[in-house]
Amino acid sequence: MLRRLQASLIPQAKELDHIDDPDSLPEPTALVKEITSALPDRSFLPQDVAFFKDSMNRYWAQQECEVVPSCVIQPRDATQLSKATTILKQEHDRRGSFSDSNRSEKLFAIRAGGHSPVAGAASIKNGVSIDLSHLREVKLSEDRSTVTIGAGAKWTEVSETLDAKGLAVVGGRNSAVGVGRLILEGGISFFSPRFGMVCSNIIDYEVVLADGTVVTASSSTNPDL
Repeated sequence: MLRRLQASLIPQAKELDHIDDPDSLPEPTALVKEITSALPDRSFLPQDVAFFKDSMNRYWAQQECEVVPSCVIQPRDATQLSKATTILKQEHDRRGSFSDSNRSEKLFAIRAGGHSPVAGAASIKNGVSIDLSHLREVKLSEDRSTVTIGAGAKWTEVSETLDAKGLAVVGGRNSAVGVGRLILEGGISFFSPRFGMVCSNIIDYEVVLADGTVVTASSSTNPDL
């Protein structure tokens, strides 16, 4: 019978501190300039030190905090996300005509809840970080049978909204985890023994395709997606 154990501790995450001097930062690339021109109110550069440090330090894992992008985009709706996606796709196509080294260089990363412990899973060095934290609506249908959830929401926000109405959804077991990635990975819920994986309970998705088109994906509409 186990009586006692000794375990090593995880070092406390340190705040990002290597972007304090804006003058030491490189000039924005042509891609970053194009994005900031298209989305001036939703694009943020490392030169905005206070905002950038706050954004990077919102990751759950220290190793994600240390992967610093050249630009952070925070879209507030599908239209803004579509604009960013279109520009990134055009840049991808341009790089496709260059050398192999340019083609292999990563362009962007997407952050929903930012809960992964893997460096680069939701962050990117010198690329574009798409931060979905403003796409976090939780809207109950009029007949109270379904709920619409933004990809940038965390399960704590979903639970708080539904708990107040005496309802629940097949969602994440950890309140700090983001909605987007958990669903795309399948997702285990406390309700899974009865209702299956989280992804199996999704009725439809609103999706931004690589060309910027916004479509609905369900079992009857664009089922290949």
